Amino acid sequence: MVVSTTTWPDAAASAVGLPYPVIIGQPGRTGIAAAPALYVESVLAGGARDLLMVAGHPVVADSVTIYDDSGASESFPVELLDDGSGQRVAVVDLGLAGTVAVDPEGSYSSSWESGAGLLGVTGTGGAVGAGDVILALLARSGLLVDLGQAASARDALNGYLIDAVIDTPTAPSAWIAAALLPILPAAMVAGADGWWVRPLSVRPVLADCIAQLVPGVGITRDGQVTGEGESEIANDLSLRLAIGTETDDPTIEARLGPTTDGGSHSSADAVRSASRYGVRTASEETVALHDLATAYRVLRWWAQVRAWPRWRMRYVVGPEWAWLEPGDVLRLTDSDLSIDGPVLLDAVEFGDAGTLLLEVIQWRR
Repeated sequence: MVVSTTTWPDAAASAVGLPYPVIIGQPGRTGIAAAPALYVESVLAGGARDLLMVAGHPVVADSVTIYDDSGASESFPVELLDDGSGQRVAVVDLGLAGTVAVDPEGSYSSSWESGAGLLGVTGTGGAVGAGDVILALLARSGLLVDLGQAASARDALNGYLIDAVIDTPTAPSAWIAAALLPILPAAMVAGADGWWVRPLSVRPVLADCIAQLVPGVGITRDGQVTGEGESEIANDLSLRLAIGTETDDPTIEARLGPTTDGGSHSSADAVRSASRYGVRTASEETVALHDLATAYRVLRWWAQVRAWPRWRMRYVVGPEWAWLEPGDVLRLTDSDLSIDGPVLLDAVEFGDAGTLLLEVIQWRR
């Protein structure tokens, strides 16, 4: 939805044409102006009140902090009401202002320190953890969704706290792919009952294996082993987060590397990788995090998979293996390669005469 003469006939001119913001988690939990607040009703334009829309949907938070364009800030109670088309949205009343300016020509933004935005699928709590956020977005996507699988994966991903603002029109599935999957050990997969996001085992062990792959009768290796990722090794990692509304420059940076110099955290993978391949840096930016602890959690799993190259192997199997899905962990016992251990199933392709091509990867740690 966008602000228009139909949805908000008394909106300030500055708000007309702007999309309704979608608030996920608690963007601005660090105390920065993180989300747009739209001047959707103005007394000067003939409205009964001066209202700012802070979210284009019902929210969990009882209050939000509003910033005006001078930098002044003030907490306001959140009110839910219907726009001109009947859509339920969250607003605050500038008539209660004691500190921030009341100016239809001004610009406003919000931060969500006191509570979450988007409701979870149950409608009783906020979608804050990545598992709940993904489930809530997929349920609103219009796609066929495997809600059972998505719900079962929820707990594994909820340790990653997601704080984000969507203020441009985008499909929920596209936003998940662009904003969340790069920072989560997870992959979007499609099964017989629909789409879901599956957690991935980034350091698989034998206890994770659900089947054993042994070349022999009915199983043959296809081609040579492929080494990959050596040119992309990174063991000195930084992640910039908490991007505010007034600037494109991130306000927080988390670092993890082979040493603790300059405030960087460290991990065994980063230390061992740097000793073998030398220090190799990589810097990324995310629009989906405002929580520093979550940023370090992301960096730790990045260090597990980005600090090492990989072997990629392909095996042709029969149709009896069709129950496998990408993300499964298999025990590969290939005497020709001197491999007997867990591998991650990266892809499944259907071949001729009912055969399947399984692509598996193993990190060269």
